[in-house]
Amino acid sequence: MVPTSAQQARDQAVRIRAQSNRLRQRLARVAEQVAEVEEQCAAIHDAMAAHVGPVVDAGERAARARRFAAVERATARAYRRGVAPPDVAWATLRQG
Repeated sequence: MVPTSAQQARDQAVRIRAQSNRLRQRLARVAEQVAEVEEQCAAIHDAMAAHVGPVVDAGERAARARRFAAVERATARAYRRGVAPPDVAWATLRQG
């Protein structure tokens, strides 16, 4: 039996949804990895603050890294659920 154009369209839609899901899962893994790096950065900045003191704004940098890590984790959760990341994620990324 020759597939109809309707069947071909359904098959293509299934393939596109599967590809989209794979890409979202990859994005979620990347976001988790970025969050881990940010947590490591925060730990380094905390150690610097403990040794150098408030002269270097290490405490603020550590707090910023932790906020960024939290946003990345929220982004990863959103991608895994198949929804867009929260608006705060985009705002945080624009702020740097």
